[in-house]
Amino acid sequence: MRESVLNESDETARQFAFSTLEQLRLDQRLPEAALAQMYGTGKLCRQKRQDVVETMAEISERLGLHVQTAGLAVNIFDRFTARAWQRMTEAKLVAVVSILLAAKFLEVSAPNFNDLSALSKTTREKLRDVELDVLDELSWDLHTPTPHAFAEQLCTVVGASAPVRTRAEFLIDLSYYDHEMLEHSHMIIACSSFLLSWKQLDDHRSAAKHSQLLSQISRTPMSELIRCCDLLDKSFNAILHAQSTTDAANPCMGSHG
Repeated sequence: MRESVLNESDETARQFAFSTLEQLRLDQRLPEAALAQMYGTGKLCRQKRQDVVETMAEISERLGLHVQTAGLAVNIFDRFTARAWQRMTEAKLVAVVSILLAAKFLEVSAPNFNDLSALSKTTREKLRDVELDVLDELSWDLHTPTPHAFAEQLCTVVGASAPVRTRAEFLIDLSYYDHEMLEHSHMIIACSSFLLSWKQLDDHRSAAKHSQLLSQISRTPMSELIRCCDLLDKSFNAILHAQSTTDAANPCMGSHG
């Protein structure tokens, strides 16, 4: 009897997660498709964007903001860049303002202008001017579900283990840095992060069991999910290579006695 009740409860949770995922999919606000192409052709500087995203991550961590807040801030920055790149001369100020706007949506208490003014080494008035510019350019339509929001619901749908969830969330974190990921929706990134996590953790049974389901949920051909997985895998391997290079250059790090 108790097992039957638990099974029914699990199925109710899964159905709720399915409906939530569909609503999240409809609520996505993504940069214009041409943005990834502009970075790809060199029309916009890929390294500059990566540097800005790294700065946003550092500021968000320093301010104690949630990971989803940083993700939404990157989305706001990219959407503004897609529309205003020809006149955008102060990318780092736009990045700081994007963090502020994201925090107003997702944090209980948003950073104050004094802190952000000190971090960005500019005046409060200048920050307010940039904030109004971003709001006007995006027609005040700022909030969008991040890949982390999709991942939270996908965990319920696929019954992901703790190690898989942790790896998927890490892969999503990496996705913000790569301009090529701008070609994919947040739902596709989230679904691909689970597929790659199962592969990396040698859980091929789960990958085979859920791959078609993730394709259906995201309304995406498996070929596109696989391409997104390849991009995530490339970013992951780049991190491993950078870490191994650092360890090789500092062989005494981590040794004791």
